[in-house]
Amino acid sequence: MKTLVTITVDTEFSSHPEDMGISGIIDGHSYGLPLFVKILKEYDFKATFFVDVYTINKPFLKSFVQAIDELKKQGHDLQLHTHPQGTFDPKRSGMKDYSLNEQIEIIKKGKELFYEWFATTPIAHRAGDWAANYDTLKALTANDIWIDSSMFFGWSNCALNNPALTKNISVWQDGLLEIPASVFECVPLGVFSPFRLVSTDGNSYNETKELLETFHQEGAPVVNLVYHSFSFIKWNKARTEYSVDQIRIDKFKNLMNYLSTNSNFEVKTIKDVGLHFKNGNVNTKTDFIPKRGYLASIDRIVDRLRK
Repeated sequence: MKTLVTITVDTEFSSHPEDMGISGIIDGHSYGLPLFVKILKEYDFKATFFVDVYTINKPFLKSFVQAIDELKKQGHDLQLHTHPQGTFDPKRSGMKDYSLNEQIEIIKKGKELFYEWFATTPIAHRAGDWAANYDTLKALTANDIWIDSSMFFGWSNCALNNPALTKNISVWQDGLLEIPASVFECVPLGVFSPFRLVSTDGNSYNETKELLETFHQEGAPVVNLVYHSFSFIKWNKARTEYSVDQIRIDKFKNLMNYLSTNSNFEVKTIKDVGLHFKNGNVNTKTDFIPKRGYLASIDRIVDRLRK
């Protein structure tokens, strides 16, 4: 049985100046969304872009809408990403910081902006900074959004860990499908969090490939990879100097090539996976979390030093 792999990209201005978080323009070349589109097109892959529509970066709104419209034209999956502080309370950045009724209004506003700007209606959601709680799931259901991907097991800012909704397996919760970000457990060595996202962002290509192979061997139905619209750039602490992160670009390209040539995997969008599960039961195989040892953590440190 094939393992389904989702490539998800949290798409946001973040706290980068101007539209650097979206376009990533350095020396006249774009290393943001356009580069994602270019690489994915080479392999005929479609990704899910979780788009933050709550921005206060109004001077760049037109170019932002144009960039997302290009994703739509290329057949990518557009879904809702919530960083509510841009439109609601600047002092409350996470969904979990709002009451249930406030979260219902946030989601409602997001759907309205989504349709106004992109002429499409989201059916899936991811909370910014993973800051969802169980009221978030209720707010999504109240707004007819039936897929969520805000679960990050072991991450302190994710209140879906209190108690843990799931780990790595997709589950139904009161009519809503939770497709969690895939995680693995590592030896922290005082540098890393014990639970880490499966992605070539922050991990080496070899480690990501080995994790995918382990998930497949264990019969995992879905592996949910996480990236950002600014994954391919790097910056100083003050965010005044930017450069190209060629190592991350190369790792991502290598991973796409691996997925395109390995018959054990099939790349699907979050929407695809949701529809795949909607008419039947989610595979409830053991909720497996791969564990990595000391050598893998050392390899990860070396990968960071290369960057």
